[in-house]
Amino acid sequence: KMRLNIRKKCCRGFSLVELLMGLMVSAVILSAVASLCFAMGIGQEATNEMGQNQAVVRNFSIRFTEYLRSSIWAGVTVNDELYIWLQDSNNNDIVELSELVYYRTMDRVTSNGKIYMITCPADTTRVTLEDILDGSVDSTMRSSSKKESVQLIEGAGSIDFQMPKDGLFMLTFTLQEPTGNRDYQFCGAVRGALMSNTVE
Repeated sequence: KMRLNIRKKCCRGFSLVELLMGLMVSAVILSAVASLCFAMGIGQEATNEMGQNQAVVRNFSIRFTEYLRSSIWAGVTVNDELYIWLQDSNNNDIVELSELVYYRTMDRVTSNGKIYMITCPADTTRVTLEDILDGSVDSTMRSSSKKESVQLIEGAGSIDFQMPKDGLFMLTFTLQEPTGNRDYQFCGAVRGALMSNTVE
């Protein structure tokens, strides 16, 4: 009889309290694992976004400074947009649309500003530096049948082109990143014969 009681005691199942405790422990562990996975996913997403921003900014910086360095002339218009006269292809001292790079901005004072690079390859329409500076060429470039437009920067705020001194140009803007807003500044110098907004 004693042996029978011992066998029954050894073979009994889990009590309701034990089952509930086990389920609670399992739920806590699963919740912790889920939170960890979620945090890792958010962290990876933020890292990827920052990496993409850095790649975009790096490519923009290289092109921006190189264009200025190799150009004949650059100027900030009355609309605070930048034009670069890359080269005088025909050696005739006349500006043609195909020789220009136009940095156009949209929604520059918002947090979703954009910067476009507009070029017009093979468009031989002639313009003057005066027309560029007073903004008259903006619509001509945008309406050209040869126009090519590339979006370089998106989601920027406080976009501003400046010319601190003759031949030196500066672009500043802010990008919203997972860790907060980050300010960017790019500088480039024109080494051509006509180095500033001044038109003689």
